[in-house]
Amino acid sequence: MQELLEDQDVILFGGSERYTLPNIHGAFVVRINNHHLWQEDPKRCPGGYKYTDCVYHGAGIGGLQAMFMNRPPTNLRLLCQNAGGAYRDSMRAWAKLKGIEYFAYGNLDAPRHKIGLDPAVYEDTFKPLTDVCSHPFTGVLAAFHLLQFPIKSLYLSGFSFYSGRDDTIKNGKRGEHDIEQNKQAMRNVLDDERAKPDAILLENL
Repeated sequence: MQELLEDQDVILFGGSERYTLPNIHGAFVVRINNHHLWQEDPKRCPGGYKYTDCVYHGAGIGGLQAMFMNRPPTNLRLLCQNAGGAYRDSMRAWAKLKGIEYFAYGNLDAPRHKIGLDPAVYEDTFKPLTDVCSHPFTGVLAAFHLLQFPIKSLYLSGFSFYSGRDDTIKNGKRGEHDIEQNKQAMRNVLDDERAKPDAILLENL
């Protein structure tokens, strides 16, 4: 990952339908989770599905496997996967076959839980994140992780923390994800001067 990311301007798109597209040419484009990658409409998925250098994936791994094996993004160079579960070996083998770098942010030998992979078995590098946020959203985890590398900048767009979608939030949580913990983790990310949030992210923090 170091060689892929060193001195790169990185754009990380979250899962919100609201985003702003920065005026950055030649950026390393990172997206999250297969249900957002399906969007072909450039108004909803800037640049289109095929223009993706990296995917962080934490949910619906069977769908990701089916999609990638049939029609992977043209530019895909890096796959970061929450690796516990039945699909870990096949996705890792597929990435190797295609010459795509693979990183498991969950321990490869960990079991998959009903509500996701227990962050206690994430790679050690994520401990500063999980100390603040017990179950980080995939996009928050990706932002934290990308800043562990010598990138030039990290532009963040498409992060709403489910604002306006109260039907999906119960007692301040979405599933196992605590909304306020995730917001605090993102505030910590923004302490890094390389992090460049768009106005949509800032208004939802």
